[in-house]
Parts: sequence; C-alpha cells; structure tokens
Amino acid sequence: MHWDAWIFGAIRDDGKKVDLADIVATADAHNHAIPLAQELSSGLNRLARAGYLQYEDDMFWLTEDGQKASRRAREPWKDIFTYWRNLEAELAEIGEPFPDAPRIVVTDEMTKEAYRRYIERYWPAHKSQTDEPA
Repeated sequence: MHWDAWIFGAIRDDGKKVDLADIVATADAHNHAIPLAQELSSGLNRLARAGYLQYEDDMFWLTEDGQKASRRAREPWKDIFTYWRNLEAELAEIGEPFPDAPRIVVTDEMTKEAYRRYIERYWPAHKSQTDEPA
C-alpha cells in the first residue's frame, strides 16, 4: 500500500472537517501505525492536487469528488486492504490535474503535536504517556 492511499482512507468521506490528530488516529486504527510527517505531506498534497481535498486553518475535508472516489473504493466492502488497493487505483486514474495547488507542509513537530492530541483525545487513560512516534 502506498501511503497516499493510507492517508486518503484516513480522512472522513462525509465532508466533515478533520484535523491532523483525527487523521493520525484513523490512520493508526486502520494500519496500527502512526504516519510520519513525510507520509502526511505526500498524501495530503496528492489529494489536494487531485482536487480531492480542501483545507483551511489546519482543517482538512474531502471535496465532493474526493468523497465519491472514497465511496467507490470501498463498495462493495470487503476489507481494509481491498479498500486501500481501490484507493490507489482511484489516485492512479486521476494523476495530478492541479499541480499548482498550494503546498501543504507537515513538519515533524506538527506530527508529534497531532500524535499528542490523538493520545489525549482518543486514549484518555494514557494522557500522561510521553512516548512519541519514531
């Protein structure tokens, strides 16, 4: 699985806005791993250039086209691995039609902060945890 599909699958496909902590949480739930800054940057930028993602004030959401592509990729539902393969196929078909989209920069510090908020938000019993993603 390419990480662009992993990040794509970690963003809600109902048009609701999510922050990096939500994306990290869903990516972890799907793959039992925390995405690195490079993986987040790559995936978010690919989706934005494809016209599948909008973002503002550190919030991200799928466009109508992105929502439709995500739904096509998961129907009929089989398993998460098939969903990722289908997302990869969706991304391969569209290429990068908007190469001049503003660049989304996700730094290591932003990723660590998103991880901290994820732990605080979704794992309250581990609030005192100081581990950070590698």
